[in-house]
Amino acid sequence: MSESTDLQDVEHINKSDSSPGFRLSESVLHAIDKQIISSGLRLIVLIPCVAIFVYFMTWAFQGNSPEWWIDRIQPTLDLSFSMTSALLCTILLTGYLFAIGFHRFRVRLSLNSLILILFNGVCLFSSQSIKRYLFFYLRLKTR
Repeated sequence: MSESTDLQDVEHINKSDSSPGFRLSESVLHAIDKQIISSGLRLIVLIPCVAIFVYFMTWAFQGNSPEWWIDRIQPTLDLSFSMTSALLCTILLTGYLFAIGFHRFRVRLSLNSLILILFNGVCLFSSQSIKRYLFFYLRLKTR
C-alpha cells in the first residue's frame, strides 16, 4: 500500500471518531482526572499511603485485637481486627488500580484526540519527521 492510501484510511477512521460526544467525554474524563486523581486530591499518592498505614496496622494487631474491637464490633462481624484491616487494605489497593487504569485511559484518549487533530489538517508541528512518526503511531494503534 502506498502512503496516500494509508492516509485516506486514517482520515476515514478520524471522521468516525471525531463526533461531539467523543470530545465531550474527553473533557469530562479530563476534569475528573484533574480534580480527583492526579492534581486535586491526588488519589494516586494518597491511596497507597493509606494502604501502607492500614497494612502496618494489620501487622501490629496480628495476634490480638484491641479491646474496643472485641467488645463492640467483633461479635457483630465475626472477624478479627487484623482480618478486617487486611480486607480494607485489599479494597484500597483495588481502588488504586482502578484509579491508575482510569488515568491511563484518560491520557490515551487525550493523546488519540491530539493525533486526530494533527491528522485532520491542523498540524502544530512543521517537522516532517514528527508528522511521519505520528502517522505510523496512529497506524499501529488502529490495527
